[in-house]
Amino acid sequence: MLERNIWRHGVFMLHQATECAYHCALLTLTLYSSKSHRIKVLRSQAEGADNRLIAAWPRGSRFSRRCFELLSRAYVEARYSSKYKIADEELAWLVERVKALQAVVEAVCRERLSI
Repeated sequence: MLERNIWRHGVFMLHQATECAYHCALLTLTLYSSKSHRIKVLRSQAEGADNRLIAAWPRGSRFSRRCFELLSRAYVEARYSSKYKIADEELAWLVERVKALQAVVEAVCRERLSI
C-alpha cells in the first residue's frame, strides 16, 4: 500500500513539474499564464506560443497518448482516487518526457530572455 501511494505522489509531482514548466514558458513568452491546473490547456497555449514545445510530448502512439492522459488526470485522481493506477513503465516514460519538457522550456526561455 505504501509503495502504491509513493508512486501516486510521484506522478502528482510530475504533474506539478509539468504545470510549472508550462506556466514558466507562457509567462516568459507571452507575459500571461492562466491560473489553470489543466495541463492539456496549458500545453496547447504554450505550444501555440512556441512550437518547439510540441516535441516534448510525442503523440504518435497509443502509449504516449495514454501516458499524457494519466499525467493530466493525476492532479486530482492520483491524490484522491484509490482507483488511479500507473505502471512502472508509464511512470518512467513520464519522468523522461517531463525532463525533456523542462529542457525545451529552459532553452526557449533563455533564448527569449537572451541569456
